[in-house]
Amino acid sequence: MWGDRKWETDVIEFISLPFILSFAYKWLGEKKIHVRALPDFAGYTKNRECDKALVASLHALQDDADITVAHNGDKFDLRFTNARALVHHLLPPEPSKSVDTLKIARKHFKLPSNKLDDLGLFLLGPDGRKLPHTGFNLWSRCMGGPYPGAWPHDPKAWALMRRYNARDVDLLERIYERLRPWTTTHPR
Repeated sequence: MWGDRKWETDVIEFISLPFILSFAYKWLGEKKIHVRALPDFAGYTKNRECDKALVASLHALQDDADITVAHNGDKFDLRFTNARALVHHLLPPEPSKSVDTLKIARKHFKLPSNKLDDLGLFLLGPDGRKLPHTGFNLWSRCMGGPYPGAWPHDPKAWALMRRYNARDVDLLERIYERLRPWTTTHPR
C-alpha cells in the first residue's frame, strides 16, 4: 500500500489507493497459523490491487471472532480493515471485543519502546524478534504493477511476505500471553 495518510506525506503522485496485500491469523489454542494473500484469490492475475475477496475473507473471520487480539489494532488494523470493507460495500462485522497489546503495554509499563519487535525482544529474548525484510522493496516486489519502474509479480517476495505475516502472529500471541495477566479490562 502507498500510505494511509495522504495529508502527512510529501508525495509527488499517488499511483493507487491503499489496499490489503495479505493477513495472517490463528485462533487461540490452535497450532496452525493461517495466511491469506491476494494471489490466493481468483481475479488476482487481472487486477493485482483488487482486495475485495481478501477483505471479504478477513471480514468473515471478524464475524466469527468474539475477541480480536492485535498490536495497534484499534488505531490501525481494525480501522483500515473497516475502511476496505466500506469500499467493497460490506456491512460492519458482528460486534466483538478488541484487545490491543500496544494499549496494554503503554498503560501498564514504562518500556523503552512498545513496538512489537521491541516488546518481543524485551519479553521473549532473541527468539522474540520479527522476521527481517527489505521494507518497501518487499511490498513493491509483491505488488508489481503497470507503473514505471514496477517490479514484476515475484513469488519469492510473496513467500517472504507470508512468512513475515505468520511470524508476526506467532510473536503477537506470545506477547499477548505475557501481557494478559496485567490488564484489568480483558474480557473473561
